[in-house]
Parts: sequence; structure tokens; C-alpha cells
Amino acid sequence: MVSSIKPKDKGICGNKDCERPIDRTFQRLNQTQTNYCSVYCNRYVKDGLEQISMSDSKHHKNLYKFPIINSHCENCGGLVELKWQFNKSNKHYCTTQCRNEGRQKLPKRRGGLLLHILELMRDNGREWWVSSEIAKVINDKQSVYTSSGKSIGNHLRYCVAKDLVTVSAGTPKEYRFNQKYLNLPLIPLLTQTLK
Repeated sequence: MVSSIKPKDKGICGNKDCERPIDRTFQRLNQTQTNYCSVYCNRYVKDGLEQISMSDSKHHKNLYKFPIINSHCENCGGLVELKWQFNKSNKHYCTTQCRNEGRQKLPKRRGGLLLHILELMRDNGREWWVSSEIAKVINDKQSVYTSSGKSIGNHLRYCVAKDLVTVSAGTPKEYRFNQKYLNLPLIPLLTQTLK
């Protein structure tokens, strides 16, 4: 019997209803996912969603589409609709203007990297992270930042002090995103704590 789910080591999305590659050449849209092609597919699987009928028309029998998933803007907290289309499946902001305003609020020195670390830890679906694993994903997925496990660990210690991230007691230290901030926008959290 042949399985319809392709193995993840070939770079195919872990969503059984999607067969897109996890990373596309020359496209940096998927910044936080390692097992799925997008934040949309991660949420689709995690929430147990299924495809819905195109419409009630008799001409659309056996035609299905992916449902819209509601999320929140990272800056203002407004509604963001995630859609299966590749350019709308990783949205974090309601508008371009809101994204630009949010980025201007972040401190230049470490704000952008902290935002990417927290988005990765929150959106990836993996619960516990070691700092070297976060550095590897950021180095593989981002062209802006090149970081080591030590520098990510320094940033994570700051996040632990501000209660944005919790840390395990073992060695090596493992970190996870604090679940009480799961549905809150990250930029206001960072701008309040970075003062």
C-alpha cells in the first residue's frame, strides 16, 4: 500500500491536503516553519480543519477549498485572514502600513531578531527549543541575521527575564514560548519590555 503522505525529508508540507514544498527557491515567505510550507498549514493541521465546499451550487459538487483562518496583527492586534494561497499563508500584519509602523517601534539593535525568535517559537508548532536549534533555523531561513547558539541564548535570557519565554531546568537549557501570550500581538509586548 502506497501512502499519500510524502516524507518530510523530501521537503514536502506535513499537511496531508497540501503538496507544496516547505521551502521554495528564492522565496523567503516561510520564515518560521520546518515541517509545513506555511503558518496556514501548521494551523490547519493543529486545529484539525478540513476543506470546505466551494459553494452550495449544484455545479460545484466535489469541489473543495481551504477555509480562511483568522489570526491577529503583530502590531495592532487587528484581524488578519490567513489563506492557503502561498502569498497570503504567512501574513503577520493587517496592512503594509501597520507592518512598517510596527517595525519602526522596535529598537534597531535587537528588536527585529527578538521578533523573529519569538515568532519562530510561537508559530512553529514545536514546544521546546535549544538555542542552537533556533540559530540553525534562523540562519537557514533568514538572509538578514546570521547568529550562533550563544547569541540566541543571550537573547533568550532577556526574554526569560521579561517572562516572554520559559526555560527548563535541565542541561542543555530548553526554551518555550510563554503560552499566556499566544494570542497577543508581539510588537506591543516587545516595545513594553525593551524600555
